[in-house]
Amino acid sequence: MRPILLIANPISGRGAAARVVPEVQRGLEARGFAVDVHTTTGPGDATRAAREAPAGVAAVVAVGGDGTVTEVAEGLRGREIPLGIVPIGTANVLAREVGLPRKDVEALTAIIAAGRVRRLDAGELNGRLFLLVVGAGFDGEIAHRHKRGPDGSNSYSQYVGAFFGTLLTSPFPGMRIEVDGKVVATDAAHASVGNTRNYGGPFQVTSLARPDDGLLDVTWLEGRSLPRWLGFLVLAIGRKLHWAPGAHTARGKAIRIVPADPAVAVPVQRDGDPFGTTPVEARVIPQAVPVLVP
Repeated sequence: MRPILLIANPISGRGAAARVVPEVQRGLEARGFAVDVHTTTGPGDATRAAREAPAGVAAVVAVGGDGTVTEVAEGLRGREIPLGIVPIGTANVLAREVGLPRKDVEALTAIIAAGRVRRLDAGELNGRLFLLVVGAGFDGEIAHRHKRGPDGSNSYSQYVGAFFGTLLTSPFPGMRIEVDGKVVATDAAHASVGNTRNYGGPFQVTSLARPDDGLLDVTWLEGRSLPRWLGFLVLAIGRKLHWAPGAHTARGKAIRIVPADPAVAVPVQRDGDPFGTTPVEARVIPQAVPVLVP
């Protein structure tokens, strides 16, 4: 029997990941796999478990949200082991990007068993892997303000206070943006570097991005008035943010974001989690992640 390692974050989906693991295991065993299950115990554990996966495994499957998927991908970095995804999280951005179903374990186990691989790019932010979107400014501050539940759980409702608090009180400090060594902005109020189109919830911020084109997309916003930002949000929901007055886009292999005022540290998020402050540099790693897809 071919071995598969499941790495499950038990608090993903408010505990749904822990409940779905036995069903995923049965589905894969019925298709001829020997399944080993690792349940994570805290941040970084999924990366350690993936890094220690035996060389002969047919796949390592992340059961959880986008944070778990990113951790598993970090652990598999540089290894030719396919990454399977059972999306049980709040946003499930990467699963949506590659067309994976949600809440259909039978279909998901069939996809994993079929072994069809699509190679996706990854990004590297100050040496750390990301698969989705890095933000400096608005969503970086939200990520830093946002507080998870006592058990580490996450939900959209928990973002509401941080979202509106940031929108109404943030000074939106300026940033300088360089794409492949060329300065493209000197006073951006926000910057998103995307490997994917999709973002959390209904938003698309880097809506021209593709996860397998060997490039990263950056969208930056200029202007700090509340009416302008409400316009940004409406167009981000409509997947047309790049059409907004004050919105700009570029594409490249290396994107550097530094504060316009060196004395001001601008908060940063990486795939939805806090990631320190500027300056940061994102670089693309082409075709780095073999993902099992429909």
